[in-house]
Amino acid sequence: MEWIWTKANEKELAQFATDSALQLFNLDVSSFDLIREAQFESLIEAIYNTLVEQKIKYDLEKFSTAETHQRIRTPVEILSQPRQGTCLDLAILFSGLCLGCNLLPKLILLEGHALVAVSLTLKRSEWNSGSEDQKKFLGKRVKDSQGIERIEPDVFRNVDLLKDKIDYGIYCIVECTGFAYSKTLQPDSTELAGVARNTDGFLTFKQAKEVGRKQLDRLPFRYAIDIAVAHESWGIKPASFEIPNTWEKPVIKMYAKQDLENLNAVTAIGNENESDGAVEMESDQTVKDAKNSVIKGNVNKGRGSSGESRTKQNLGSIEHTKVTAETHQDL
Repeated sequence: MEWIWTKANEKELAQFATDSALQLFNLDVSSFDLIREAQFESLIEAIYNTLVEQKIKYDLEKFSTAETHQRIRTPVEILSQPRQGTCLDLAILFSGLCLGCNLLPKLILLEGHALVAVSLTLKRSEWNSGSEDQKKFLGKRVKDSQGIERIEPDVFRNVDLLKDKIDYGIYCIVECTGFAYSKTLQPDSTELAGVARNTDGFLTFKQAKEVGRKQLDRLPFRYAIDIAVAHESWGIKPASFEIPNTWEKPVIKMYAKQDLENLNAVTAIGNENESDGAVEMESDQTVKDAKNSVIKGNVNKGRGSSGESRTKQNLGSIEHTKVTAETHQDL
């Protein structure tokens, strides 16, 4: 089934950001634990890095004779050969994966471009929280003929508030073309906002956040849509797509970055896996001062786990402290 968006219907764009996209992946990260521990950004980064590894290529919009419509690639189309996507295709896919991981994404439309902001304080189930800022994504306040106020579904148009929430660390904004490969895009292009891609043709997650924020100052803002609000409050039904029976699910890997200081008689672990499937783990630990402690990068307790494990440790002053990069326990 092909996805077609009628551009004049702004709110309907939310139908293409579906949490069913997560069914295409093996989630070896506990989104429940990361959100419970307020590690929202770690989960967002895990999703981003997994998409980098899919070797998706940045591409133009699929041809259409109707300027009033746009063809949207489904998640299966993006992740299947030839693995291509526009900025909008990629932003929609990223929004759907974040939604499936119980995050609260906002799809952002700029003039000729699209990107995503994700809440770092509210999870998906809190789309209707009492937060004044979140209420603004429900729609606009109007009064009927009798003066009774109600909220009418509408897209979000306050770019200054959006910028403030990003600058204060309430939202994480992501340039989604960063996880799509391109060797020809120049730093001054719309998609890069003055930032050069790495030698592999991608943006790092840190760069994707930097570029995403710059885009709000460079390009005219059109609107933003809170995907959970659109589905739950506005009644927009997510679009469906077929998953091939032969689909091989990529793994969303575990990534941990820790800045550890003044540890005393504690155990610090970057990643700990107990699943029996293949899992990729990457830890980046900086230790400034530790006494009588145990520091472990990756701990794998699963049986038959065959994924990659990488640990980077920068060690400062340590005393009576055991440090291990990789620990594998065969059960």
